[in-house]
Amino acid sequence: MSIIRTATSLSFLCLAAALAACSANTSDEPVAGSQANLNACDANGTWAIKVETPVQWAGSFVVQGGTGTITNWLKSNRTQDGTSVTDEATLCGVHTPDYLSAPAFGGEKYGVAFPDELWESGVLPTVTINGTLSGTEVGSSFQAEQAAAVLGATMANPATDPWPANAALLQTLDVDNDGKPGVSVDTASGAEYKNPPLDAFLSARASKVYTAFRQVITTQGSITSCNRVDGSGTVAVIANKPAIDQRVLGCQRENGTECSASEYKLLDSAAPVYKPTGDAIVTMVRIPAEASCADIRAIDFETATGNL
Repeated sequence: MSIIRTATSLSFLCLAAALAACSANTSDEPVAGSQANLNACDANGTWAIKVETPVQWAGSFVVQGGTGTITNWLKSNRTQDGTSVTDEATLCGVHTPDYLSAPAFGGEKYGVAFPDELWESGVLPTVTINGTLSGTEVGSSFQAEQAAAVLGATMANPATDPWPANAALLQTLDVDNDGKPGVSVDTASGAEYKNPPLDAFLSARASKVYTAFRQVITTQGSITSCNRVDGSGTVAVIANKPAIDQRVLGCQRENGTECSASEYKLLDSAAPVYKPTGDAIVTMVRIPAEASCADIRAIDFETATGNL
């Protein structure tokens, strides 16, 4: 009976510590360090990142429990200085699991859909992610600092502060510049979906939700090739809660009018609370600088070798 907890994000948060474009050494005479230089990779450039976080949520009076995967896509501009790597990453897509209302409320199916134009808007905030490499050759490992991605709100210390207990305590930010608090997402459409109800009698439903979310993650992995990195991401625990956080800040009814405070607070209180069931799968591949977010979401990350 509520909007999906879009955590997301960010997943938005996996380091990019990957390395590309091997350099060449034309010297025929072996010298100290020449082989290392020959095999070194250069991480500078543009990278696509996919983060797949397995999650579960408990059942409640209004929502059935379930499992699924939260997927985030990001586009990152990466710079390398020796064995230090810095990413400036922007979210390029979010997919969250569908969920069902409790049998007492019809077992209806709900979901959310982020507008495609949101990712191409150029107004979304970037996340700075700092990481360290054990070396610059294929097989070297990397470790990222704990980093947070926040969308629809601002926080003084987003990587360490507890998420506010209610929307009134959150400093919201209209990131999509539509005049509504937070970021606006559509409810999923299709014959199998229902819009989430705004009361126990199912007499009113929401077609759009205004939300804010945060995800905090630490990423580690290894350089698979100069154009690809494979790793994992661990969701942080802050104040005894996994840092996949969300707040409903408002909503729009099916008839186009704005929800009342009691209606959107119902969505907020009934939202599934996600908990990771394991580490996220993190995949990074080098891409052309001109690649769009739609291009990134279309990549087959399982087989992509990078430099697409």
